[in-house]
Amino acid sequence: MTAQFHLPSPLVRPREVYFARHSRQIDFNTWLVADVSLESVYPNPLVQFKRRPSGCLIHGLQSGLSMVTWVENNLVCDGSIPEMFRQTFKSGVAFRAKRWMLTMERHYDRYAVLQKQQNQLLGQPLFVDIGKGQKNLMKLAERTIKSFNSIYSSCNENQWMPLSIQGGEDIFVKTNMNLDAPGTPRGVVVMISTSVWLPIPQNNVFKFLRAGGNRWKVLFYRWDLLSYGCMTRDALHIPSARDPANTVSLVIVEVRPH
Repeated sequence: MTAQFHLPSPLVRPREVYFARHSRQIDFNTWLVADVSLESVYPNPLVQFKRRPSGCLIHGLQSGLSMVTWVENNLVCDGSIPEMFRQTFKSGVAFRAKRWMLTMERHYDRYAVLQKQQNQLLGQPLFVDIGKGQKNLMKLAERTIKSFNSIYSSCNENQWMPLSIQGGEDIFVKTNMNLDAPGTPRGVVVMISTSVWLPIPQNNVFKFLRAGGNRWKVLFYRWDLLSYGCMTRDALHIPSARDPANTVSLVIVEVRPH
């Protein structure tokens, strides 16, 4: 198999790796998935990432639950990593096993939400079945996440180019011609991406960005140009099954009265 491991930033180039994967059912309730690197068989002088023996152990429990143990053992060359990402790599956050675990947890969180009988409307609990419209909203949110990840990843298929202006070395731009992608206007799509370091705890940044009322404030309008000159409010929250802070929200944009 071949794969590209990357961060959601064009500043960090993807790490391509060749490996063999072996899947085996050990007993009635236990499955094993093991990966072994193949750089010795398929040499690549540009390799900056080697996958040591890695994989996961899946053990079925009672009541339909599963216990997953994931191991990531990777060797990463950090010679071409921008300074702001050095600590991310050295701490193991970039390619650690927890990223895979969180991906699975979030996927099944969304599945669990669709099975729940409770949602929140304007912050007040209403004990009603999640209707078809809310289920479609959840599915739309999942498609949006997948689309965002595929568009803004640093994989080789995404040809990000540095912005050709003075001081724009850390700003990347790419263009796509959309002809028939569903749900997207036809024409040329221009995307710009960069990464910045903020001396603020990540939870504070997350709380600010997820608050619908912050989108239209004059001091901070530049982060959401579509809401500039308007008022925004959260009309609907569908919370995650594990963390109420992780929600799918419906934000209404209204013209401000003069």
